[in-house]
Amino acid sequence: TGSNGDKPIATHKQEAAESLQELRSWFSVPLSASDKVMVMQGWNKVLAFKTAFSEALLLHWRILVATQDDINGSASAGISAVETNKDRIGVALKERLFDAEELLMGLLDG
Repeated sequence: TGSNGDKPIATHKQEAAESLQELRSWFSVPLSASDKVMVMQGWNKVLAFKTAFSEALLLHWRILVATQDDINGSASAGISAVETNKDRIGVALKERLFDAEELLMGLLDG
């Protein structure tokens, strides 16, 4: 019998095997052409959101850092520094600035 005495271990094994078999039957059904299109469209929307989010997050971070560097703290000075890649982050990353979005998202994804 099991540790709690309710069901024997063999019964638990049998139930687990039946559950796995049922899961296999769910996921072994081939997708139709329209299902494949829906999955692709959904995945493309997820990728587009991730790209837009990472771009916005990186730009916001760069503008915040550039604004703190400016004595007056004006947003227009920070934005112009970011646009010309003369902010601290742009200068530090140089050629790797194009990879900065992926680097930042990698830090957030864990």
